[in-house]
Amino acid sequence: MNDDEFEPKLPKHRAKQATGKSNYIQKVLRSANKRHNQSPTKLSARKYTFTGSRIGRGRAPGALAVSSQFNAQQRRVVVRARIAKFGSGQLTSARAHLSYIQRGGVTKEGEKGRLYDAISDEVDGKSFLENCKDDRHQFRFIVSPEDGHKLKDLKPFVRDLMHQAEHDLETKLEWVAVDHFDTGYPHTHIVVRGKDDRGDNLVIARDYISHGFRQRAENLITLELGPQTEYELETKLNHEIKLERFTRLDREILQFYKNNQSGLPDYRLGSDLRRQFFLRRLKVLEKLGLAHQEENQFWTLSPRMKPVLQDLEKRSDAMALIQKDLRILRLNRSSNEVRIIDPKDTDNHVIGKVLKLGLVDELKDQNYVLVDGVDGYIHYANIGVLKDIELPDPGMIIKLSSLSGESRIIDHTIYHIASQNDGIYSFENHQTFDGTASKEFIKTHDRRLEALRRKGLVERTQNGNWNIGQDYLEKAKKYEQATIRQQPLTITVSSYLPLDQLPSYVGPTWLDQIISKYDNMSFSNVHFGKQVLAALNDRQAWLVAQGNGKFKNDEFIPKREFMKNLQQLELRSTGTVLSKELNFNFVETKQGQKIEGIYKRPVLLALNKYALIERGHDITLVPWRPVLERVRGKAVSGVMRPRSVSWDITQKRGIGLG
Repeated sequence: MNDDEFEPKLPKHRAKQATGKSNYIQKVLRSANKRHNQSPTKLSARKYTFTGSRIGRGRAPGALAVSSQFNAQQRRVVVRARIAKFGSGQLTSARAHLSYIQRGGVTKEGEKGRLYDAISDEVDGKSFLENCKDDRHQFRFIVSPEDGHKLKDLKPFVRDLMHQAEHDLETKLEWVAVDHFDTGYPHTHIVVRGKDDRGDNLVIARDYISHGFRQRAENLITLELGPQTEYELETKLNHEIKLERFTRLDREILQFYKNNQSGLPDYRLGSDLRRQFFLRRLKVLEKLGLAHQEENQFWTLSPRMKPVLQDLEKRSDAMALIQKDLRILRLNRSSNEVRIIDPKDTDNHVIGKVLKLGLVDELKDQNYVLVDGVDGYIHYANIGVLKDIELPDPGMIIKLSSLSGESRIIDHTIYHIASQNDGIYSFENHQTFDGTASKEFIKTHDRRLEALRRKGLVERTQNGNWNIGQDYLEKAKKYEQATIRQQPLTITVSSYLPLDQLPSYVGPTWLDQIISKYDNMSFSNVHFGKQVLAALNDRQAWLVAQGNGKFKNDEFIPKREFMKNLQQLELRSTGTVLSKELNFNFVETKQGQKIEGIYKRPVLLALNKYALIERGHDITLVPWRPVLERVRGKAVSGVMRPRSVSWDITQKRGIGLG
């Protein structure tokens, strides 16, 4: 063999078994063990699951913020974030949010909020929305520095924060902001477009939204005001000790308890000042029934400690909001005359006059309503996310009811029919099941399935039928529970007109429903209940004068079918007014008649909302439905039914469209 023909023969790789201190992995695990208080075996066996928290821009600074440790000298900033999603061109939510954050009374001088951006103190909101018309989402932040009151102006701080965010996300951002000073803590609402500087959809890593953005804000406020002193921290912690809400002390106590499952040691054994704060906080939690000191000097915590404290916080914030609104309305009511409605209480049944509407959550656009009930109490309710056309106006009389969160009767009917037809629900199958069911009644089932389809819960087959599946009732229940999260209570309008207009109103009213025992209820003899009782007496006297009733032995007896007579009078008088106003003849629509025309606008009467339809040379009024608002000013067609209209709304040319 030549010297140049050397062929090395490599053996199979056999790694030596590293043991003890020579094993690098074990060193790493031991280091991690010191910090996480876990054994190396547990840490090495830990399963990591993909969460998607680091997908998107800013994942590196976001991950760094997650792993960073608490620094007592760092000044706190509370940041709340939300990704608001909407279809292209559907900016109703974005427009409403921008309008709300610019509302009056939010500046230091009590004036209307002013939009600003990176370079200008005055920004046109309409131009910003125009740029957003093709965006599929936007980011909304509320940034509230704990020491924001020490800043002369929030704008430089916010601009520095957004400049840092651009650096972290490696893109220019288009954003607008409004500073608010109407609460105890100055804060800023920031709206960021969902597009990057290349016009692509902006995707931000979840870790950055949850942790990175807040850490950058805390770094900036600390740089601006200097590190937090021990005296400042002690003052803030002293303030938190007696609060009936979830505080930073509670968060640290829970974290300590999580790392030491055997229990919390008695903090009196230590001399550390922070431990003394923990002990004093535990004593407060003990009075609330959320902590208990055992005989061995260890503390145990209630598993419901955090949710209970969060519920107490919501209640406290709600009471503060109620008292503020009552002062504005100049209503003198004590806290004993106020009730906060719990949506989980299925026995809720509140009827009263709407006093005020507002946003309870400015980030998620959740509404609240204040109702002066017929029972003599002021009722506060979180009514969730509603469209403008669904919100009642102040002065209206409404009924609030809780939802069950269970599948409906209509769902059981659909499931029963499908179970007899190999899991398929169709119009024909329903007719076979119930030959007396009307076409319009069967369509309500189809609309129910369409609502579930939009949420991805059921599928429509190619021939237009529905593939239900064995778990349909569970899916329907899931849909109802999701609905409750968006809208915790149902709102039924009892009267579109205020109470003082009802006694002499020419038409059927809520008072007439009570008189005819249609809506049986009891009334308090104080506040709004007393006003309703007086209005009932006045209404009875008016009905007698109009020949629609009489008194017998001090009991009012209404004339038979007086409600139907009043309804005819109402439509005719309303038609006469509209006819003069619009210079069109008014024609009543009869049951079974086909309706074709242009939907102009809704018309509010006492009990009902009607749709004004223009038909060539005349106009008519028919029962209104929310779907009509999508085609206002356009041609519609339908068939008049006993209590509603079966609409056929399609995007096509028709009457009045040139």
